[in-house]
Amino acid sequence: MKKSVSILALVALPALLGSCLIRGYATVPTVQAQVVAPPPPVVVGTVGVGTPPPPTIVGTLNPVVVGTAQTYTASCNPNAPEVLNGIDDNCNGMVDEGFVGTGTLQFALSWSSTADLDLHVFDPNGFEIDYEDGKRMSPSGGQLDRDDRGACYTEEDPIITDNSENVFWAGNPPAGHYAVHVQNYDGCNSPGATTFVLTVIMNNEAQAFQATVQPGEDTEVISFDL
Repeated sequence: MKKSVSILALVALPALLGSCLIRGYATVPTVQAQVVAPPPPVVVGTVGVGTPPPPTIVGTLNPVVVGTAQTYTASCNPNAPEVLNGIDDNCNGMVDEGFVGTGTLQFALSWSSTADLDLHVFDPNGFEIDYEDGKRMSPSGGQLDRDDRGACYTEEDPIITDNSENVFWAGNPPAGHYAVHVQNYDGCNSPGATTFVLTVIMNNEAQAFQATVQPGEDTEVISFDL
């Protein structure tokens, strides 16, 4: 009886083992398919390649008038042509466009005498933008693109008599403290004080200020924080 039981056990064993092997081969491809299949991509946003963000201003323009400067209201006409005079002639919130550089932040200086006035803009990094070589463009992006010498020119200097100077930021100006000065470098046959208009333009909004400056004098006109 023990022998017959052993024979039955041996006969049944291959069947049991075969059943296990069949289940094993059926299970492996199923597991591999589940592991290899990648999850669907998830889009979290889009980026415009090569498209810079529009210029923005940090803060608001609220100039503090320094010294004897006063606010100045310039007349404008939507049908008037824009001319190089430091004011917004056609009421579009831009000053001297087509003649000088304009941008997010701009300072335009104009006067009517023969004097040589100079515009000086101090940016938040302490850089002074003015007519001198190496100072016409600041690391922060501000630049003086027009220097007018009034009647103080020589044969070596270009004759520029429109009495206008201009500093502007085409992109985002840095946040911080700004100060704007006007210097009467030389009277150039104008012995008395020269009256000037300084216009500040930010995001197509213009504010103008008027003051006088004596020959040889440097006067701070406005300061503000962005």
